[in-house]
Parts: sequence; C-alpha cells; structure tokens
Amino acid sequence: YGPYDHFFSQDAHVIPSMMSKMHQAKEKGTPSIDLWGTGEPKREFLHTDDVADSILYFWKSFPSNLSKNFINIGMGSDISTYALAHLIKKIVGYNGELRFDSTKPNGMMRKVLDTSYAQSLGWNPKLDLKKGLTSTYDWLVKNIHLYEK
Repeated sequence: YGPYDHFFSQDAHVIPSMMSKMHQAKEKGTPSIDLWGTGEPKREFLHTDDVADSILYFWKSFPSNLSKNFINIGMGSDISTYALAHLIKKIVGYNGELRFDSTKPNGMMRKVLDTSYAQSLGWNPKLDLKKGLTSTYDWLVKNIHLYEK
C-alpha cells in the first residue's frame, strides 16, 4: 500500500478500498459504510517505501546472493481487518458507523510472512502501520485530483 495505489478502483485492495470509502463517506456526510466480511481475518501490510528500501538494501548488501535465495519481506506481524478499519477510520477522521457484512467473503483467515531471514540479514521495515497509513492518506488528500474523472 502507499501512494499511487488504486484507491477508487473496483479491484482495489483492502487498504485503498477502505481509505477511499471512508474518505468519500466523510466528504458526503454518509452516516455508515459497509465493509466486506466479518472483520476477523488478519493481514500483514507493507508500505511501498519499505518495499523499495528492501530492494535497495539487499541489492547493495548481497548482490551475488539475490539470484540464489528467496527473501520474504514484510512487517512480520498482522492486524485484523476490524482493527485495520478502525485505525483507518481514525486517520481519515470519519465519524460514521462501520458495518461488517458477513454475507461477503472474508478470504483467507490469516496471511503473514516469515520474515526472520530478512531480519537475520539486517533488514527491517522502517514505517509502522499507523505512520504508513497516515502518510498514505495525506498523499491521497493532496492528490485526489488524480482520481477525479
């Protein structure tokens, strides 16, 4: 997730989808929004700045090993979609109700990577989820014109 994501697309991923729904609901004064699933699934998220940082780190530090090993990069921790939605709600400043629609699919109940190898090589993400979401939303607000038709 991060700047230039597909915020207002039908095939947006969870963070840009939630962020754009809450932003629009805040702007329109919509009293509630529906989110897919129960809120129970857990996901791991990594900001695009950390993805870029990891590529540069491993390319510069271990150039000869990159073609021989797989390196999982990630936060190494997850968050429920319920907690994520409430964190995004706070960052966006949306005061309405979040309704989870259990008739919609949850997807896999848990997606988290084992990042111990990357950590053993000295790489860790720099942006925690709250800072990453905040910077992403700040970017969206400043660049919303890119998404207007």
